Amino acid sequence: MKISRVVGSNPHGFRNEELLAYEMNEKRITQLPTNLKKFVEYICYQEKIQINGNEIVYSEKVKGQAKEDIFIKINNHRVGVSVKMGSGNSVHQEKVESFIKWASSNTDITNQEKDDLRLMIWADGTLDGSAPVIKNQEGYVIGRFGTRDFISKYPVNFQRLNNFFNRNKKAIILRALFDGKGVGPAEYLYKGTITSGTWISKQEYIKYFIEVVTTPSTSRPLCGNLSYQAYNSSLQATESGERKRGDIQFKYGDMANDLEKYEAKINIPTNYGTREGDIEELNLSKIMNKNQNFPFWSYFKERLEFTDSTFHYLVKVDGKKYSQNAQKKVSCKSDIYIIETQSEIDRNLLLQNEYQLSENLLEKIGPYKIIPCSGISVKRRNSSSYTITKMSIANFRSAFLPYLKNIDYFIAGIVLYSTERQVHLNKKIAIDLNMKEYNFTNFFKKNFNIQIESLYDYKSLSIITTISKQIIKETIEDNKTLKENIFSGKGWFEDPYYINFVFVNSSFSDDVYIPYHIDNGSGRSKGNYYITIKPQ
Repeated sequence: MKISRVVGSNPHGFRNEELLAYEMNEKRITQLPTNLKKFVEYICYQEKIQINGNEIVYSEKVKGQAKEDIFIKINNHRVGVSVKMGSGNSVHQEKVESFIKWASSNTDITNQEKDDLRLMIWADGTLDGSAPVIKNQEGYVIGRFGTRDFISKYPVNFQRLNNFFNRNKKAIILRALFDGKGVGPAEYLYKGTITSGTWISKQEYIKYFIEVVTTPSTSRPLCGNLSYQAYNSSLQATESGERKRGDIQFKYGDMANDLEKYEAKINIPTNYGTREGDIEELNLSKIMNKNQNFPFWSYFKERLEFTDSTFHYLVKVDGKKYSQNAQKKVSCKSDIYIIETQSEIDRNLLLQNEYQLSENLLEKIGPYKIIPCSGISVKRRNSSSYTITKMSIANFRSAFLPYLKNIDYFIAGIVLYSTERQVHLNKKIAIDLNMKEYNFTNFFKKNFNIQIESLYDYKSLSIITTISKQIIKETIEDNKTLKENIFSGKGWFEDPYYINFVFVNSSFSDDVYIPYHIDNGSGRSKGNYYITIKPQ
C-alpha cells in the first residue's frame, strides 16, 4: 500500500487514516501494535467474530466522501471506521438545503424550523444569503452575524432550533457521525493514531450517548453531544469566505472525553481489558510536547536542573524492561520520561502522532539524550485503586529473601484464605506453594503462639494473615534499599525505567513513598498467586 500526501483541508488527518490502514493491512492480529490489536479485538467482540489471534487483518483507506475513512476486514467480515484526530473535531458538513431536504423525510422538522435554520446558516437576516454586501469602516459586512450574535438577536428562533435538534437527535447524530449521506457509512468511530486511540461502535454510541434523556440547551446550539453552526458566516465577505457560505457544520469538541468515559464504563471479557492511566498519560504527553512553555515544565527545570525546555519532550515507555529482581523483562515502574533533542522535532511527525511520542518513534527524531532520573509514573485521575507493585510469588521471595528469614511462611500467611467460605481451597494453595501443612502450623505455633489446628482453621488464619502483612510491612520500613526497590524500581530497573516522580490527580510530586497496605492479588481460586502493595 503506497503512502502519499493527500491534498485536502486536513492533510494530517488524511495521512493518519492512511497510516492506520497501512499498519493493519495484511497483518496477523498478534502482529499488530498493542493499541490497534485492542481495537481489532474490540471489533471482533462487538461483531461476534471468533478469533484466535492468527487471523489476517485487511485494511485500506476509503476514497471519496464516505463516512468510513478506512475499512477493516477480518474473516471476510468488513466494517467501516470513521477516523478522527486532534481537537475540536468537525464531524459533518453539508449544504443547508441538502440537510433540510434530508430532514424533511427523516425527521419531524416544520416549515418554521426550516426557515430558522436557513436564517442561522446564511447569517445575514435573509433565508437565502441575498442581503446586499455593505461593509463598515472595519471591513465587516453590515448585518452579518456569527453564532453568538444569532442566539442573542433571534432567541426565539434559536430555542425552536434547539428543540428540533433535541427531538430528532438520534437521526441527526447518526447522520453526522456514522451514516453521512448514505454512501459508505461507518460502523465504528476511532479517535487517535497508531500508538494511541479510543473507540466506540455505532450501536454502543446509541446506547450510551443517544438513548439518554436530555433537555434542550438554552445557551448553546446543541444536538446531543454535538454542536451545530454555520460553517462560515463570511463576516468580511472575502472571496474564499463567500464560497463557504450556506453550509451547516457539526462539531464534536468533547469527543475525546466522551470516549474516555465510555472506556471507563465498559468491561469487555476479552483481551481488550482496561488501560488505567493510559489516557491520562497520553493527554499529559500531548499537552507538554505541544507547548514547551507549559507550566509543568517549570517543575522539572527546578528539579532536574535544566534551564531551557525548548527541545525537551515526554516519551512513552514501550513494552517490558529487564528487571534485576525478576531476572527477565517485566512491566517497569515508569510510564514516561524526558528527553532532550538537538533541534525541534519535525512538526509533521508531531502532528501525525498528536504530539504523543513513544519509544518506537525515537529513531525518527534525530540525536537525543535521556534526561537522567526523569522517570515518571502516571496514575489515573482521581484514582486510589492503582497498584504500587504487583509481584509473583517467585519475585516476591527474591525481593525479600535478603531481608527476612522464613519468608515462605509469611508468603503463605498472606496467600492462604482466611474466610469460612473459601478456606476449603487452602489445601491446593499449600501444595502449589510447596508448603507442608505441619511445617506451616508449627511455625506460627512456635513463634507467635497461635494455636492453629489446620489449614481450615479460618479464625487462626485470619490472625496469621494480619501478622504476616505486618511483618512484611515492618521489613519494608526497616530496609531503605528494599523500600526504594519496591516504590521507585531503582536498583531493579535501569534509568529511566525507575521513577523519581509521580503524576496523579493532575499534578506532579517527587514523593513516591505513600501510605500503603499489603494484600494478595486476584486469581487465587484459579491458581494465580500474587502479592500486591496498594495505596492505603
